[in-house]
Amino acid sequence: MLELFYAAHTCSLATHIALEEAGADYTTVRIDFSREQQKSADYLKINPKARVPALVTDRGILTETPAMLVYVAQTFPAAKLAPMDDAFAFAEVQAFNSYLC
Repeated sequence: MLELFYAAHTCSLATHIALEEAGADYTTVRIDFSREQQKSADYLKINPKARVPALVTDRGILTETPAMLVYVAQTFPAAKLAPMDDAFAFAEVQAFNSYLC
Protein backbone atom coordinates (compact mmCIF):
# COMPACT_ATOMS: atom_id res chain seq x y z
CA MET A 1 0.00 0.00 0.00
CA LEU A 2 1.14 3.53 -0.74
CA GLU A 3 1.60 6.05 2.06
CA LEU A 4 1.46 9.79 1.32
CA PHE A 5 3.04 12.22 3.76
CA TYR A 6 1.51 15.67 3.26
CA ALA A 7 0.90 19.06 4.85
CA ALA A 8 -2.11 21.31 4.43
CA HIS A 9 -1.88 24.13 1.89
CA THR A 10 1.10 22.64 0.02
CA CYS A 11 1.74 21.14 -3.40
CA SER A 12 1.20 17.72 -1.85
CA LEU A 13 -2.44 18.22 -2.81
CA ALA A 14 -1.55 17.40 -6.43
CA THR A 15 -0.33 13.91 -5.52
CA HIS A 16 -3.33 13.40 -3.25
CA ILE A 17 -5.69 14.25 -6.12
CA ALA A 18 -3.82 11.94 -8.51
CA LEU A 19 -4.04 9.04 -6.05
CA GLU A 20 -7.78 9.61 -5.68
CA GLU A 21 -8.33 9.88 -9.44
CA ALA A 22 -6.33 6.69 -9.98
CA GLY A 23 -8.38 4.77 -7.42
CA ALA A 24 -5.17 3.88 -5.59
CA ASP A 25 -5.10 2.06 -2.29
CA TYR A 26 -3.20 4.46 -0.03
CA THR A 27 -3.05 6.04 3.39
CA THR A 28 -2.08 9.56 4.41
CA VAL A 29 0.05 10.97 7.19
CA ARG A 30 -0.32 14.66 7.93
CA ILE A 31 2.86 16.54 8.78
CA ASP A 32 2.21 19.58 10.98
CA PHE A 33 4.58 22.37 10.00
CA SER A 34 3.47 24.52 12.95
CA ARG A 35 4.92 21.84 15.25
CA GLU A 36 7.94 21.38 12.93
CA GLN A 37 7.16 17.69 12.44
CA GLN A 38 9.02 17.82 9.13
CA LYS A 39 12.23 18.20 11.16
CA SER A 40 11.58 15.24 13.44
CA ALA A 41 14.03 12.34 13.37
CA ASP A 42 11.25 9.96 12.28
CA TYR A 43 10.23 12.10 9.32
CA LEU A 44 13.80 12.84 8.28
CA LYS A 45 14.17 9.07 7.78
CA ILE A 46 11.33 9.33 5.24
CA ASN A 47 12.47 12.57 3.62
CA PRO A 48 15.88 13.97 4.58
CA LYS A 49 14.94 17.17 2.72
CA ALA A 50 12.41 17.91 5.52
CA ARG A 51 9.72 18.74 2.96
CA VAL A 52 6.42 17.35 1.75
CA PRO A 53 5.14 15.47 -0.05
CA ALA A 54 6.77 12.10 0.31
CA LEU A 55 5.29 8.95 -1.15
CA VAL A 56 6.29 5.59 0.30
CA THR A 57 5.99 2.82 -2.29
CA ASP A 58 6.90 -0.85 -2.25
CA ARG A 59 10.06 0.02 -4.21
CA GLY A 60 11.21 3.02 -2.18
CA ILE A 61 10.35 6.60 -1.33
CA LEU A 62 9.64 9.40 -3.81
CA THR A 63 10.05 12.98 -2.62
CA GLU A 64 9.29 15.32 -5.52
CA THR A 65 5.80 16.00 -6.86
CA PRO A 66 6.56 15.61 -10.60
CA ALA A 67 8.12 12.20 -9.93
CA MET A 68 5.13 11.14 -7.83
CA LEU A 69 2.63 12.24 -10.47
CA VAL A 70 4.43 10.25 -13.17
CA TYR A 71 4.68 7.26 -10.84
CA VAL A 72 0.93 7.33 -10.13
CA ALA A 73 0.09 7.76 -13.83
CA GLN A 74 2.31 4.84 -14.85
CA THR A 75 1.29 2.60 -11.95
CA PHE A 76 -2.42 3.06 -12.66
CA PRO A 77 -2.60 3.34 -16.47
CA ALA A 78 -6.32 2.57 -16.59
CA ALA A 79 -6.97 5.94 -14.91
CA LYS A 80 -5.49 7.68 -18.00
CA LEU A 81 -3.87 10.44 -15.94
CA ALA A 82 -1.22 11.06 -18.60
CA PRO A 83 -0.95 10.40 -22.36
CA MET A 84 1.76 7.75 -22.23
CA ASP A 85 1.65 7.06 -25.98
CA ASP A 86 2.33 10.66 -27.11
CA ALA A 87 5.70 12.12 -26.13
CA PHE A 88 4.73 15.74 -26.82
CA ALA A 89 1.41 15.52 -24.98
CA PHE A 90 3.19 13.82 -22.08
CA ALA A 91 5.75 16.65 -22.01
CA GLU A 92 2.89 19.16 -21.85
CA VAL A 93 1.47 17.29 -18.84
CA GLN A 94 4.91 17.38 -17.24
CA ALA A 95 5.10 21.14 -17.81
CA PHE A 96 1.77 21.52 -16.00
CA ASN A 97 2.93 19.20 -13.21
CA SER A 98 6.06 21.31 -12.76
CA TYR A 99 3.90 24.44 -12.60
CA LEU A 100 1.92 22.88 -9.76
CA CYS A 101 5.13 22.58 -7.78
